[in-house]
Amino acid sequence: MGRRLIQVLAAIAVMACALPAMAQEQPKTGGTLKVRINADIRATDGLSRDANTDTVLHHIFETLVAYRADLTVGPALAESWKVSDDGKTYAFTLRDGAAFHNGGAVTSSDVKWNWDRRMDAANQWFCLPFFDGNQGLKVEQVATPDPRTVVFTLNAPNALFLAQLASVQCNGWVASPKNVGADGKWIADSAIGSGPFKLKEWVKGQYLELERFADYKPVTLCRLQAGEGGAEWLCRQP
Repeated sequence: MGRRLIQVLAAIAVMACALPAMAQEQPKTGGTLKVRINADIRATDGLSRDANTDTVLHHIFETLVAYRADLTVGPALAESWKVSDDGKTYAFTLRDGAAFHNGGAVTSSDVKWNWDRRMDAANQWFCLPFFDGNQGLKVEQVATPDPRTVVFTLNAPNALFLAQLASVQCNGWVASPKNVGADGKWIADSAIGSGPFKLKEWVKGQYLELERFADYKPVTLCRLQAGEGGAEWLCRQP
């Protein structure tokens, strides 16, 4: 009986010692996180890329959909999407209130502008073969019926479409057209996105500093709903 009492008291003591540490580990707003990478990023245009560049830019820019922690595809810039019964049409609804770091609203026209830029063979997009039919999947049309809806039409049903859109290596994110100058070229070091962080400073060869985008509002609480005309992912903001 005495030994049992000692064991219980010891367990309580261990828990009591752990409580302060557990309290300190609770998430909180603010603070500074420093991350070391083994080389500088290449550029901010999403075309000249490597692993370090991908890692940094995906904090600044957003893809329509993205990978969750369990590697399933979930919402990002698009808060929901609907797939037609024939599997060839994907209608994405942009997140309500989504904005670029310069204050401009993110619209379906911006999505199409980014898509057309990447699909231009002259830009040598790394993932062009994944969407132009060379490997089976081909996006035949991108339509913008209203400011918050963008519709992709495929040549045939393809289970890899969403996964390819979410691919970190593809950098299929949406940037503000303001990143491009009057000459049609990406403005050097410009990085106006809609992601949770903004590019504050880039001292090449030394460091990059990102700061929190105060107006960022992610979507959560998603569910898949089957209905007339196809299945639809429905999400809302917290």
